[in-house]
Amino acid sequence: MASVQMNVRLEKGLKEDGDACLEQAGYTPTQAVRALWRYAQRNAGDAGKLRSLIGMLNGDAADEPAGGPVDASAEAIDARAELYKRLGISMPAPAAHPGSDEELVAALQKQSDADRLALEEAYALRAAERGI
Repeated sequence: MASVQMNVRLEKGLKEDGDACLEQAGYTPTQAVRALWRYAQRNAGDAGKLRSLIGMLNGDAADEPAGGPVDASAEAIDARAELYKRLGISMPAPAAHPGSDEELVAALQKQSDADRLALEEAYALRAAERGI
């Protein structure tokens, strides 16, 4: 695969602090830039996602989820339901939108349990189809 070189101008302190934080997290600056570019590539049809991510990275409060983890989990639940629908799989359990951290933990545990059961049922069905 052909590569290209990018040159970016940053304030010296920003570069030094950013490099140190990335190193502490186990990443190189190149890995971080590649991750951002891959995210942009994966979301090419939805510029709003990229704007939202960059806004959040810049600290723009308007682009952060209003309710924090609870709203983010509601979006994840909706995305999960949409994925099941697109794949033609019935949802193992109704998706509930949590209103508190405790409800969030309970909802995520319920989803995990339901997904595990759905997976086991799918394996059992496959095994039966193969006569195992």
